[in-house]
Amino acid sequence: MATSDLNLLETLLQDWRELLILWATNGTLSRAAQYALQLEGEPEKLRELVGEWSQGDFRNLLPVVLLPACC
Repeated sequence: MATSDLNLLETLLQDWRELLILWATNGTLSRAAQYALQLEGEPEKLRELVGEWSQGDFRNLLPVVLLPACC
């Protein structure tokens, strides 16, 4: 992967992290998870994860893996 591609990827990942912080902080992330997973209320683990992300703590976020283009 070329240096410019890596720089673009890092920029996009940083933008994504900033959006996760915003969504975690304003409640959008929790509401979306509850809706998508058809949850009754907000389970403790979801509350913990959203709390971590709202503080910019992504240690429990799985890594992003780039897959090769196909076809």
